[in-house]
Amino acid sequence: MNNLKKVLSALVTCVMLLPGVSGKAVFKSSNDNVVTTHKVNVYDWDSLDGRIIGTIDVNEDLYRFISGDNLDLINYNNHLGFIEKNGIRSVSFSSDDTQYKKISELGYTTKEVNLRSYPDINSKVIQVLKAGEVVDGIAITNTGWALVRYQDTIGFISSNYINKLDFNKLEEQVNNLPQIKKMVVALKDVNVRHEPNINSETYGILKSGKMLTSLGSYDSEWLMVTNGTDIGYISKKYAKEKIIIDGVCYKHVYMCDDTNGYNNPFGEVVGIIPKYEVGFVYGETDFYYLVEIEGKVGFVKKSDVKEIDGKHVIVDISSQKMYLYDNLALILSSDIVSGKNTSPTNLGVYKIYSKEVNKTLIGPDYESFVKYWMPFNGGEGLHDASWRHKFGGSIYEKKGSHGCVNLPEKIAAEVYDNVGVGTKVIVKK
Repeated sequence: MNNLKKVLSALVTCVMLLPGVSGKAVFKSSNDNVVTTHKVNVYDWDSLDGRIIGTIDVNEDLYRFISGDNLDLINYNNHLGFIEKNGIRSVSFSSDDTQYKKISELGYTTKEVNLRSYPDINSKVIQVLKAGEVVDGIAITNTGWALVRYQDTIGFISSNYINKLDFNKLEEQVNNLPQIKKMVVALKDVNVRHEPNINSETYGILKSGKMLTSLGSYDSEWLMVTNGTDIGYISKKYAKEKIIIDGVCYKHVYMCDDTNGYNNPFGEVVGIIPKYEVGFVYGETDFYYLVEIEGKVGFVKKSDVKEIDGKHVIVDISSQKMYLYDNLALILSSDIVSGKNTSPTNLGVYKIYSKEVNKTLIGPDYESFVKYWMPFNGGEGLHDASWRHKFGGSIYEKKGSHGCVNLPEKIAAEVYDNVGVGTKVIVKK
């Protein structure tokens, strides 16, 4: 949790150090038509320290919203950006009497909302923002619009759908989340040594399956551990790091699309989570879930995921495993053989639409009798495969099915007895 607090502190500092923000800087409403006097750079903030997002040639017609100390905000072909004042001249005034007040704060969207090219509900939609997206405030108008920067894009959002980020509330929510611990688990009985050297003296032996607190990798061969008092070293050949969450999983979710994983609510993106991946939820803030996914822990936006409830089957193609849950209770798991590389099992979220026994499956080049048939996606389904003697591993790559999920007969029977028509099936990488 200390790491989370550090990130929150960094975010608070970021609010005070937004580019172009100072006590003396002000915006003046211009609302006029201008033309470029020479080729000019376009910036993503009202500062020459901002990122250059494009250039505009000489004699181009633009609309100027506001004038700043050094740069002015313009609209060019429905794109917004800041350009140097000495690169334009006014040619005519608009009837628009919108006034702009400079602001310098981070906010977040309270619902799905359009980012527009002009402070008007009929203007072009640049991008649709989901609830919980962080935006940098630039200015607010007297007509109920906020000029913001979202990532690298500038646009207008109705101020009705933005709230100021309350860091005190956020820190309180983060402090109430379960504690995250990084541990080292022994894969077999292994010596814990005083130094990262096989000739070093030992503290003793860490038994297989037992854990010590991880202090991180020492180098490519050793892990540094502690029992709270002493520091020791364990060979990576016989142990691995594992994340432990001091809490209880109370929800399963799946990713609606390729999804950002964050180090913190409103924090930095630390990875992309594939579409249909399943996360186990251990905590939440207003817009984020704290999830564990295949041994890794982080945050995802609630708007990017959907909850899985009731009985559901998870088919993991990468690990060649199948899991059957009743809400959060694991009923059974098994090795599987899924579709081979030339006819892979399709990723997705499906429902079992039929249950049959003693079924002959017929295709262009096969005819297979199965005792238990549970289709979920056209001709793809869960079924026993008595002709197979092994399951799991890399069998599926070359000797897999035509798309079905093959199960040992005993497991298929148990699955058949525990699922019904309508049971959800999530097929993930």
